[in-house]
Amino acid sequence: MNRKILVFSVIALIAIVSVGSASAGWFDFLTGGSEHAPDELITCVAAHGEEPEFGFDPMHGWGYHDSGTEPLIQSTILKRNADNEFVNDLATDYEISSDLKTYTVTIRDDVKFTDGSQLTAKDVAFSYNKAKELGEGADLSSMKEAKADGDKVTFTLEKADSTFINKLTDVGIVPEEGYDENSYGQNPIGS
Repeated sequence: MNRKILVFSVIALIAIVSVGSASAGWFDFLTGGSEHAPDELITCVAAHGEEPEFGFDPMHGWGYHDSGTEPLIQSTILKRNADNEFVNDLATDYEISSDLKTYTVTIRDDVKFTDGSQLTAKDVAFSYNKAKELGEGADLSSMKEAKADGDKVTFTLEKADSTFINKLTDVGIVPEEGYDENSYGQNPIGS
């Protein structure tokens, strides 16, 4: 009986090692098996069923609930790198008040939407206020308002929230000018 268990265990171990090796090879094949430059855009196309009811509109939660990561074609204020650290996307800098009730972000001036218009701090403030109003994506319940002033956006919170920085990775920025919550998702404008 012990010999049968030993033989079965050896066969199972060989099978596990073989499957693991094959999986690692398949993953390397899919990813190219190499490191990528920080400014290199990597895309992944995957079928996941039908288009969401509101299309590809981050104000209605697209990119937040659907992918669990940053929005598909819209920029965010911050994003996370491979080490899960915050890095700038639209932000050049940010400050958090000592009472954790005010977050101030400086927005880059070199970003355009895919329609050619300039992405500004006003678009960022609009996107966060609209996302809060609709309440279908990121939990912005602690945010009182987002306000633009020049190249800065100030997020004023109802109460101290040390986790609000995570929300700066969640909301895809849409253009304030011409945004229509009923049609944007079918004709999204990225950045």
